[in-house]
Amino acid sequence: MAVSSPNYFQEQTIYFTDTIADDPIKEYPYQIKMKALEKIYPIALLMFFFSILTVFQSIAQTQREIPKPRGPVDFSETSNVVIFIVIPLIIFILYLIWRKEIKKRIEKKEREKKNE
Repeated sequence: MAVSSPNYFQEQTIYFTDTIADDPIKEYPYQIKMKALEKIYPIALLMFFFSILTVFQSIAQTQREIPKPRGPVDFSETSNVVIFIVIPLIIFILYLIWRKEIKKRIEKKEREKKNE
């Protein structure tokens, strides 16, 4: 089917018929507008791509030639101490200072509002 205009999907209406168990001869048409399907389409597309990505990751094989860590981290090396202890501590301390500054700014704004 050729699509003649970009608004093709917005203008279409699909008719479904459903029979009632009490009266199988009587049919009631239900209209489902494409706008409802347009809301579902992006979600379905994202779920499809997400499932494909996870399937490929689960099927992927690990390389045999690449060395892997086989034990606990050796803290006798300076680089491991810096990477696993010093840098996370610095980030955590900076985060605490940042949160404290935000609280001070909020309290200052509240005091200014009360004084006005």
